[in-house]
Amino acid sequence: MQPVKVALEGILPGNHALSVRADDVVRLRAPYEEVQKLIATATMKAAPGMSDGERLFLPAQDLPFKVALERRHGRGSSISLIAIHIGDEEQMRIRRVETALDQKIPKLAEAAALCVGTSVLVLESDDWQNSNALLVTKAVTAAASMRHSLPDIIVYVESDGSPLIGHIIKENDSIGAIVNHQLYSEEIP
Repeated sequence: MQPVKVALEGILPGNHALSVRADDVVRLRAPYEEVQKLIATATMKAAPGMSDGERLFLPAQDLPFKVALERRHGRGSSISLIAIHIGDEEQMRIRRVETALDQKIPKLAEAAALCVGTSVLVLESDDWQNSNALLVTKAVTAAASMRHSLPDIIVYVESDGSPLIGHIIKENDSIGAIVNHQLYSEEIP
């Protein structure tokens, strides 16, 4: 959904929020780029006639899932993206981290067997609302407690804006707090 935000900010008058059920986006079978263009177009058509505080669903005939649009106020030009999760968010976050570890650790172990060096796992998210550094650190700590082998370093990158921000959440034997409180960032051109 980030491309929708990029396409609309600075063009769409007022402060708005787009809300979708996260499960609907994950199950999407249509090409993401096509759906994102449809959402941006429907938002541009609907938003100008909205009053402050008004909330509506974008017309559904072209969209594969419901998208809610809310006009917060008429100042500026910004849009927030809201992913609505159904269920225990903490447990779902831990399951997502476990899945990432299950998929990536065997690959890192295989590479480590071929050479001497430091293994690094980068976890990335563009959904600060549901997966910021503190929440992901907590989930990694919970998921790591059930594993014998972990990479030497685990970095979490927040990619939902500019600059990108990286947090070291595991470094050698230190895990559980943001290990290095120095933030690493890079502007997106």
